[in-house]
Amino acid sequence: MDASPFHRAALALALLAAPVALAQTETTTDTLPGFELERLEPNPGRGAMLAGGGALMVPGGLRLMVLGNYQRQPLVLLDQDQSLAVVGDKVVGLLSGSYTALSWLELSAQVPVVLWQKGEDLSSAGISAPAAQGLGTPYLQARVGLLSQRERQPVDLALDVGFGLPLGNALALSRDSGLRFLARMAVGGKVGWVRPSLEAGVLLHREIPLGLSEGQGSAASPEIRVGAGLSTESAPLRAELSARATLLSTKAAVEVLGGLHYTLGSGIEVFALGGPGLGSIPGMPRFRVVAGLAYSMEPPPRLVFLEDSSSAQLQNAGQPTVGGNERGPQPVRTWDLDTLDFAEPDSQQPLQGNSTEQFALHGTVLFEDGSAELPKVLPLLDRVALMLQRLPEGATVVIEGHTDAEADDGTDRLLSLRRAQAVRRYLTARGVSAEQLKIRGFGSKWPAASSRADEARQLNRRAEVYVLTEPPKPPVSRSTTQ
Repeated sequence: MDASPFHRAALALALLAAPVALAQTETTTDTLPGFELERLEPNPGRGAMLAGGGALMVPGGLRLMVLGNYQRQPLVLLDQDQSLAVVGDKVVGLLSGSYTALSWLELSAQVPVVLWQKGEDLSSAGISAPAAQGLGTPYLQARVGLLSQRERQPVDLALDVGFGLPLGNALALSRDSGLRFLARMAVGGKVGWVRPSLEAGVLLHREIPLGLSEGQGSAASPEIRVGAGLSTESAPLRAELSARATLLSTKAAVEVLGGLHYTLGSGIEVFALGGPGLGSIPGMPRFRVVAGLAYSMEPPPRLVFLEDSSSAQLQNAGQPTVGGNERGPQPVRTWDLDTLDFAEPDSQQPLQGNSTEQFALHGTVLFEDGSAELPKVLPLLDRVALMLQRLPEGATVVIEGHTDAEADDGTDRLLSLRRAQAVRRYLTARGVSAEQLKIRGFGSKWPAASSRADEARQLNRRAEVYVLTEPPKPPVSRSTTQ
């Protein structure tokens, strides 16, 4: 029997499992011991593909993502005179979903599937090829927010804890013999027109022996991971560059991905990234190409007042109390504190009624009866986001919410604020700086149409959007506002 095939078989089994004695014949082959080969666990929520950045969606936010990625030579064994590509080409599909249950808790799950893989014919070395298809290791993850820029804190900071379940196909090299445990800290935030992110953590899983010593076992071994990312905040096209370094036993590897994301509207985003992988850790491809699409739905942040009666606070904003102290709106737990105008509705006028204002753009967003949910298609707001990229930084967008007398004055005022806030949320998600957006709510005090017909009432359920190249003039007020 030829010594070269025997040598390759011994080397392969020593690399992938605890060494055992081999007794091969020309008619038998050995199946590779099962372990999870896939190394791409993309960030399921906000942030770069390889680094989360610590940001959570707003409560009730949902993000769904489907992607496919091609890998070149993710598993290559080195012989003295040649390399053996056990898996030379591989295509993996992945479906992930993320939901923010609380302001500080985001839950996610992702399921990979090996769609196709192929390597060299190693039957002469006594090694059978891995299965061409199979289910990968499903992951469940919880992201706990510790700091948030939405709360006017300096950075976004979160703790991720995840588990990989041993439910994949071992014959396709997509399942460990036990649980995989992941814990990491991620930090990031918006700095100007870019968003940097950094994460560091540990992954515990079944050890993949890399040496040839007789005593090497298969106990759990920590895998250290460090990731970094940088993405732009432009809209609708944004760029991303991210990297992740891995240290396993005495081996190290790093993968870099760069590419573009494009927002189609209605929360749909397409993306394509690619880059090289460097290192000898199993599962690290020579290069990888990733493409897919994501759908994101985030409701506007709710106004959470300290007192139970929000409408009463809006009605009495700016009015003195019996004890002489002025009663204003109570603190809110969102970033909108400095953008809300709580003056009495009767003491100010919308910009449309002030002929001295100069608008670079003016448009209207209509809402359903009693709702603050945005329509599915919003060409006006997409145009606003594009315009602000060309205007100077001093440009301001004023968003004024209105209703059609759907309830009492206080409730109408709150609903009008929520409609303005929904528009603001849409624009910030497309890269508009929060400091450029000012919102006001007028309730039903300034109708666009006075008729009681359904068509006229629909025109009153609106948010007026104004783009100003200069800051708006202060509204005339009969009383001091909070």
